[in-house]
Amino acid sequence: MSYVNPFNQLKSEYLESTLKFHSLYGTQMAEVLLKSKDSLWNSLHIIRSAPGGGKTSLLRLFTSESLNAIHMNQKINPEYESLANAARSIGALDKDGPSILGILIS
Repeated sequence: MSYVNPFNQLKSEYLESTLKFHSLYGTQMAEVLLKSKDSLWNSLHIIRSAPGGGKTSLLRLFTSESLNAIHMNQKINPEYESLANAARSIGALDKDGPSILGILIS
């Protein structure tokens, strides 16, 4: 996936296409969570930052639409393979599809 600075773009929640979202953020969003992958799902995490700091963008990875797109596209689009591997390594995806579910509440 090509790297484009996502903070120079519109807010991620306004990107209509999940594929556009993935092309902007790629594996960088999953790599942030890899540092705490052993305790990621077993403890509370509070994510705070200034407006526009990337909280929604980071958590959008875990929506059903996003995880399903990663799972479906990993076999037909080689650029998705690294994103699928990152999602698998943090436990968000397995061989059958998404293994967790997130929703965005505004």
